[in-house]
Amino acid sequence: MSFKHAIYAAGCSLLIAAGTAQAREVDGDEASAGDTSDQAVNGSYSPFLHGPLAGAHVAVSVNGGWDAATGSARADASGWMPLYGRVSMVLGAHLGASETWRPSAGLAISLWDAGREGSAGQLLLQYKAEGFSEPEGELELTLRSGYRSGIVSLFVEGSYGQDPEANERDAELATDASLVAGHFSLGVGARGRKGLGEKQELVAWDLAAGPHLGLLVSEGHFLGVAGGLSLVSIEGETRAGVLGLASYAVSY
Repeated sequence: MSFKHAIYAAGCSLLIAAGTAQAREVDGDEASAGDTSDQAVNGSYSPFLHGPLAGAHVAVSVNGGWDAATGSARADASGWMPLYGRVSMVLGAHLGASETWRPSAGLAISLWDAGREGSAGQLLLQYKAEGFSEPEGELELTLRSGYRSGIVSLFVEGSYGQDPEANERDAELATDASLVAGHFSLGVGARGRKGLGEKQELVAWDLAAGPHLGLLVSEGHFLGVAGGLSLVSIEGETRAGVLGLASYAVSY
């Protein structure tokens, strides 16, 4: 990892903290933003999920930390903006074991909305480039299903991505459960990825799991921390280590 990347990731870690900002999906006659519990449930962003995919509010999230299994910094920056009806635009950038920032852009559709109770479904299609100076990349499709009951929410999502030649392919599966108590949200999640392509990737597979804690600092502003276990397979060697993240998110 370059010194520049280390400094950038450290800065992200100081600015941010896992747990928190799902844009509130509301109708015009829904309760006001002053409902703390309602905000926190809708805003319980998890580092194991792709974040809020569709909603009535703009949401921006940044997170960063250290993955001891790969011995490298990890950081993400994401933004979601509603375009029309159930459709939102999604922009982001990720720094991981490759030590290269990978930008992404796509569209998310809310298939059905749970509101305050019931099931929800969301679809995300995005393009992930190899780097800001390398436009080649992959298309990734994510399908999320979830259920919300009062202050408790549960989500499961699956993703599949590949490059145009199908030489690089991978699949991901993630799940997260969270509950709210006053200004706090507490959750636990897991995420796994497996490379399926013929081309040998730097990271053949990886798995991360652990708890996350979020705090609703003020209306629309969330802070969080997350920790857990990280397992990766790099060049045929399985490595294990502690994962620690901090994040900040805002929804307005």
